[in-house]
Order: sequence, then C-alpha cells, then structure tokens
Amino acid sequence: YGIPYVLTVHGSDVHTEPFENDKKRSIALDALNGADKNIFVSNYLLKKAQEFGYTKTNHMVIPNGIDTDEFRIIPADKNKFNIRTKAEEKTVGFVGGLDPVKRVFLLPEIFSLIAQKYDNVRFLIVGDGVLRKEIETNIEKQGIKDRLIITGNVNPSDVPHHINNMDVLLLPSEKEGFPCVVLESFACGVPVVGSNNGGIPEAVGDCGILVDDGENFSERFASSVVEILKNGYDKKKLTDRAFLYKWDKIIDSEINVYSEILKDQP
Repeated sequence: YGIPYVLTVHGSDVHTEPFENDKKRSIALDALNGADKNIFVSNYLLKKAQEFGYTKTNHMVIPNGIDTDEFRIIPADKNKFNIRTKAEEKTVGFVGGLDPVKRVFLLPEIFSLIAQKYDNVRFLIVGDGVLRKEIETNIEKQGIKDRLIITGNVNPSDVPHHINNMDVLLLPSEKEGFPCVVLESFACGVPVVGSNNGGIPEAVGDCGILVDDGENFSERFASSVVEILKNGYDKKKLTDRAFLYKWDKIIDSEINVYSEILKDQP
C-alpha cells in the first residue's frame, strides 16, 4: 500500500521461529527486508537475524525500557507482601513464566545447592506456567519445600513488591531477547545472577554475575548466588544502571526513528 512501517523485534520472532523451517524464515526475511526501519531490542537479536539471512542495514538497536516509578526500592513497612522476618535471613527468587526456555526446571537443583552452602535462605518464585508442577515435585524431593513460596500469576503492579523481598534474582534462561526483569530488579536494588545467554549480558552489564553454560552449570550458578549473599552488593550502582533505561529516554529514541521516516512522506 505504500505505507511505511517499522518493526520492533523482541525475541522468539527472531531467535527461535525463523530457525524452525524455511517458511517461517522466508516470512521473517520478507518482513525485515520490507520495513523502513527495524528496531532490535538487543545486539544479540540483530546477530540472530543476520544468522538466518538478514543482510540489509535498515536497522538500529534500541533496548526495552522500564517504569522506574513502579519499579523502585520499597521500604519493608510499605511492602504489601513483606516476608522479611529476620534481618539475617536472605531470599533468592525468580520472576517470570515457568516455561522450558527459561530453564526453570533447574531451579530445584540450584535452590538446593544454595541451601547447602547458605543456611538462612528461603526461595520465592513469582509466576506460573507448564513446569510449575514439576518444580513443586522436585523441590519436595530436594527437601526444601518449607523454604519455598510460589505465588502463581500476580497483578503486574504487585511484581515490584515481590522483587523487593529478594536479595538476589535468578535468570538461568536458555534464550532471552532483552530481559526487562533484569533492569526492573536493578531498579528495586536487587542484583541478578543470569546465564550468559541471549540478551542477558546486555541487560546485566557490569552489575551482576553471568554464568556460562556447560558442565556443572547449576553448581557454578548456585556458587555465584552464594557469593552475593555473603559479600553483599552496591544498591546505588544497580539503581544507577536501571535509570539509564527509563521509558522516557527509550521513547525519545523511538520517536526519532518515526520522525525521520515521516518527514519524507507527502
């Protein structure tokens, strides 16, 4: 129709589906090549697009943004779901869909290894999904059921309160486009231990610990969590990084993209 369009690429639309079959690859390439501009939310996603044949230069990288009015440090007496009963007790958590791509099936083992290395720790899972029952069963087998809370799906406005209950947030995913939960966690003053996969390193920067895939992954992941629990972290460094991704800054970048395209339109 001769109408300009912009695509914003977030995740599985590039890092997974085009690799499944030729038809999906062709559709993705047609959409990317025909766009006036493609906005990739991470350099990782741009690289994945290039792997399945995208060669044009009609792109730029603009990351996802976060709402720092919602995601912020919340004092315990203002937290709707405060679970901190002892100053010395720590909470390790996960926020997201309980799905295979997030590799949440590793959480029971990782939690158990953390509990073996650090006495005063409990675990919090915020989310739901197809692997919930499996996780609950394996947590019970690990003998740490009494230390775990699974909230199921929650109202989005409640997520910042749950993150504020945590001392470390875990993200062991196999793939991620650009995980907002990392920056949302930082905005709440909570450090992240993540897998060194997808767009996770771009979100974490130098404010967390990245764990490479490979042998003894769960053991190395758990040890990284315990390292933070024992040594602490700099909350200001975390919140400073989060504020780099405030929505108003991201929106300005996206407005510039559309403005540039529209100025040439009749």
